[in-house]
Amino acid sequence: MHEAGLARSILRTALGSLPRPNAGISKIVVVAGALSAVERESLEMYFHELSRNTAADGAALEIRFERAKLVCRACGNEMDFDAKQPVIPICEKCGGHNHLTANSGVYVDSMEIEG
Repeated sequence: MHEAGLARSILRTALGSLPRPNAGISKIVVVAGALSAVERESLEMYFHELSRNTAADGAALEIRFERAKLVCRACGNEMDFDAKQPVIPICEKCGGHNHLTANSGVYVDSMEIEG
C-alpha cells in the first residue's frame, strides 16, 4: 500500500511548485514506470483524499505508465514489454540474450495551474 506515500509526495511536490500562494491546481500528470507497482485506483483515491482543502482539491490526476522494454545485448533490438506477458529471453532477430529495462520510479511530469 505504498500509494498513500506516493500520493502524499505527489501532493507535496505539486503544492511546493505553485508560482503564487493563491494559485490552484486543476490537473497533475504523473508518470509511473512499468515496474513501479502502482495501482491506479488506489493512488487516485489517496490523492483525492489527501488533497481536500488544499490548492489541489478537485484536481484531475492523470497517470501515465511507461512501458518496459526487452533489449537484445547482441544486436540492440528492442521490444515493448507488458508485465502481463512472459519475458522473452531470446532475441527474435538474432538469437542473442534479451535483458529487461524499465523504470520503477514515479514522478510529476506536469501540472495545469489556474488563478
